[in-house]
Amino acid sequence: MGDPLLTAEQARDIRRAYESLTDAERDSLKRCPNAHSIMMDRTFWRLAGDASDDVRLRMAHLVACYPAAPQLADPQGFKPGLFLREVLYPGQSPKSPDEALKYKHLLQARDVDELVPRMRKLLAEAGRPVDWGVLGRDLFNWSDKVRKAWDKDFYAPGATS
Repeated sequence: MGDPLLTAEQARDIRRAYESLTDAERDSLKRCPNAHSIMMDRTFWRLAGDASDDVRLRMAHLVACYPAAPQLADPQGFKPGLFLREVLYPGQSPKSPDEALKYKHLLQARDVDELVPRMRKLLAEAGRPVDWGVLGRDLFNWSDKVRKAWDKDFYAPGATS
């Protein structure tokens, strides 16, 4: 059996459940330095329910990123690769792979455990909302296929959000 997959709508549902937590509960999760710590926080279990171990860890990665960026009011057309280009290289045209060092560093993470802290920091510094449906789905389902989709949007000429 393959890895569990999460749809964009399911990812938005998890974000809505997170937003329905009390301020104190969200603060408790926000203080956790990583996904493994989040899984040990009792508040997380309200979100994870009876999900399997592999699903819970992936959910914890999403929850680790939630405090860093609000949900985009109109998520239609959100593309993580394009978002990253605009955040990492504001006002600049698409970069060639040789010039996009910050982007390459982000995506050279060995796995989602390494990617999420980098993404969490980048989102906090960007100060911009994202579509947690698309971004959450992609982080949950992180793979070479997802990275290639981000690359396509990042390097696409003329694309803007």
